[in-house]
Amino acid sequence: MEFKVKKTQGGIELSGSLPSEISGADAVEIFPLRDGTYLLAVKGAIDRQRSASVPQGLSSEEKALLKKLLAIRFERRTPDEVDSVLSAKERAMLGSLLEKKAVTVFRSEKYPKGVYNVSDAIYGQARDAPVQAAPVHDPLARGFLVLENEGDARQLSSAVAERIKAGEVAGLRSFDRKYYFIRKDFALAQWPKIMSALEKGDKTAEELSRMIGLPPEACLAILLHMAEEGELLEKNKGKFALA
Repeated sequence: MEFKVKKTQGGIELSGSLPSEISGADAVEIFPLRDGTYLLAVKGAIDRQRSASVPQGLSSEEKALLKKLLAIRFERRTPDEVDSVLSAKERAMLGSLLEKKAVTVFRSEKYPKGVYNVSDAIYGQARDAPVQAAPVHDPLARGFLVLENEGDARQLSSAVAERIKAGEVAGLRSFDRKYYFIRKDFALAQWPKIMSALEKGDKTAEELSRMIGLPPEACLAILLHMAEEGELLEKNKGKFALA
């Protein structure tokens, strides 16, 4: 469909055959799409479409979960990290929000595993949701946390400074240049199983993981901290033995 453009003192005039819905409208809107390309629409039609795409009937709990998700830095919203700090009920709720398209998984070269993204259509609802009285997010909810960035490690150290001072949490930088944080109660609870396994011979974190059922990074975090405290000896190629 082609239109002729004529400049006038008041602006421009378009002439040509228009769809009746546009020619009969009181006003129209133009939206830029990309260089040289625009979208012509009856005024208000785009907003109505956006409103129609907003998931209806979101509960206060769902809105609170979306707000909790938005509070996590975008690059940290990977499924593994987010799922690790949600309760079973919240994970089920997140699955429902994914089905409703209220939340999507954005993937790119930078984020090959994907990051959770709150739909633009309901961003305002999530942002403005009232804050519910809920437990404060504990970055060490799983008992350990491994960070690769020094800035993130400093930020976490600051956030849990009182717990570090009280001896509840410990952190160290390892030979692999990663930062390993653990809760002492978590490490102590796993210590009997680790000691029993090491009594059978030297073990790497991966070998220990297969024996006791903890993630390799969790095993390595405990092994490094126990070695730091003199309970273990770290041998060649990441093997650990009882001191």
